Amino acid sequence: GGKDDPKKELQRQVKEKLQEREREVEALMRQLESSEEASRQTLELRSQLRDFAEQSVSRDQVLGEMRSHFEQQSAEDALLRERHDMSLEDLSASHFRRLHWHLEASSPTQDAELVEGGSTGDEVTQLCSMGSERTKVEQVQADLDENSLAAAQQRQLRQKI
Repeated sequence: GGKDDPKKELQRQVKEKLQEREREVEALMRQLESSEEASRQTLELRSQLRDFAEQSVSRDQVLGEMRSHFEQQSAEDALLRERHDMSLEDLSASHFRRLHWHLEASSPTQDAELVEGGSTGDEVTQLCSMGSERTKVEQVQADLDENSLAAAQQRQLRQKI
């Protein structure tokens, strides 16, 4: 039996070394898997960072376009406000000329009542609408006359200047 013991002892030692090497290989495999997982996560993070950078650039472009559009819209709004104000001025001047024409066409008694009575805007409108039809027809005919029409246009141009 003495020969069997050294042989068995040698087999036992080889078996232990083999098991130790298998544990080392398993540990190395776990480290490799862990390293591969970390590498995969690193690649994912890099990809996400690249995507975020692209989105940021895209958002900056959109913001620039929106800012430009807003500035353009503001300029258009200012122009429209100016046109609106000019239209109101023109309308007011036209209303004043029409009121003046109606007052000229009305009787002196109506003028005196208007001035002395401190009439309101509604009363002035009412008085203006009471002018004689004949006077209104004459005024329309005079406006249609080429010389009168040219004179009216010249007055409007003078007022605008």
